[in-house]
Order: sequence, then structure tokens, then C-alpha cells
Amino acid sequence: MKTKFFLLIGIFTIALTACEGDDNNGDDPTKPLDDAQISFTKMANCPDAEVDQAIVWKDAIYYVNRTSFLRYTPARNEWQSLAPAPSTNLFVWQDKLYCPNSNLDFYVYSAVTEAWEPTTDIAAITDNHFGKILNIGNTLFRIGNSGYYCMFYQSDSREWKYFDGQYSTCSFPFEYSCEIEGKGYSFVGIYLFDPETRITTLKVNIPSKGGTISGCLYNQRQMLYSQCSVSRYDKEDIYATIGIYTPSTNEYNEMTIESKVPNGATNVTQVDIPMVINLLTYFDGRIFVGPNNAAFYELKIR
Repeated sequence: MKTKFFLLIGIFTIALTACEGDDNNGDDPTKPLDDAQISFTKMANCPDAEVDQAIVWKDAIYYVNRTSFLRYTPARNEWQSLAPAPSTNLFVWQDKLYCPNSNLDFYVYSAVTEAWEPTTDIAAITDNHFGKILNIGNTLFRIGNSGYYCMFYQSDSREWKYFDGQYSTCSFPFEYSCEIEGKGYSFVGIYLFDPETRITTLKVNIPSKGGTISGCLYNQRQMLYSQCSVSRYDKEDIYATIGIYTPSTNEYNEMTIESKVPNGATNVTQVDIPMVINLLTYFDGRIFVGPNNAAFYELKIR
């Protein structure tokens, strides 16, 4: 299959995922984030306007929506259009990239053939309830809509099991979470999910300020958080809360940035925010934002 390469220059959005690497903040929750310098660098435009999910695998970031499957290689600032995925639910397990189809059979992506291939690595799910599958602590979890039909995969017996009997529910917001050192952390309020006990615990209560929420792994041991909105009075004025959470100390530090700082405001830092931060992806010490209306940026925190 031929691939199409896109080296366009674009505008902005935010996403966040995990990969190895370092950044300049370090694992230091005592460093005042409000003293940080935040900037956005324009990267190559995405071939599609929007995506449903981003995931890091090997040396690239993979993005998916209902019609497209895309690979972004940060080292080359290059996009490639790939064979469409079976669904919009990508996950990495045992160093392979998987995706279920609408019948809940599994496919694995081959980097050699650049195609999705049927696999029996994972047992098919026999019930017909739709749910998102993700990997936390090397255990696969399948979470249905609104937290219903919560299951985990027992790989030794190749069985999908409900958390606690049939139609189990789970209060952890898996759709808005990332994995840090083998445990799940949500960024809709900061909740901890233990994959062994399957218990959810509130760690930090972050009041909602409205707008688009995003977040993900940061510096391997922290989580980056964003809440971003457009001013209702000035559509060119974008403001956001940027926060860093450190699980080892249970400390959360945040700052407020805005495109146009109101007169007299002392707790807001002016930053040229190109667009609403909606999807954050962390890769090898770098943070990428978007795509949002095809625009794609790198977020830098110094």
C-alpha cells in the first residue's frame, strides 16, 4: 500500500499521550509553575481536521478517526496516511498496537506490511455492549458507556471478566485518563485507579472552570492537565488553566494563561495561544497539541 506524506504547516490544538523522555520541569512539584514560560510552535498540518484518539507506539504518534488512520513522526515533522483502522479504539499491549472491530474481534497493526491483520492474541469479547479498551498496568480493561459493563482481561485464562458480577459499574473516568507507573490517573478531577484492586480514589478535587479538558502522562512520573476556553465576549481571546500533578507527593500546581490579559489582572500570564487546547500528546520529552481543524502545534514549558 502506498503512503501519502504531508509536510504542511498548520495552526493549533492540544493532545496528550505517553512515551519515554525527559523535559525541563523535572519531577519537582515545588517549582512554581506560574514562573514557567509557555509557548506554542507551529508544526506540520494534520491531513485531517480532527481526530478521535492519539496513542504513542514505537517512534511515532498514531491518530485515528472514523475514516482515517494517521502516523506522525516527530523526528521528521511528517504525517503519513495509513490503511484505515477497524475502529477508533487504539491501544498498546505487550508492545503491539491493537484495535477491535465492530464485532469485538481484534486486529493487530503490522509495521512491516502497514496493514491491520486479524489476531487471536486477545480473546474476542462475546457480549454486544460497546466499550472502550485500554491498558493500565499491563492489564486490559473494557469500559462501557457511562461506566457500565466494566470488564478486565485475564490473559492467562484468556477470559474477559466483569469487575464484580455481570453489568459491573466503575466510577473511574477511563475516557479522560492516562497511565503513570502502572496506575490510572484521571484529569476530570484527579482520581487514582488501582488495576489490581480495581478501586477508584479521589486524590485532588479540581473545580471545573468550563471549557475543553485534556491531559496525559508528563515526564514519566507526572500528569499534565489543561482546561481551555474561548472568551464569550471576544472570540480571539483564549484562556486556559495549565496544571501539573505529581503522584509521588500528591501535589498539584497550576497557572492561568490568556491571549489577552484583562486590565488589572495579576494572576494571569499572557501567552499567544493559537487555538483551544483540546488534545495533548506526550512523546519523548515533547508535548504536541491537536490536531484542531488540521492545525498542529508543539507546546513548550520552560
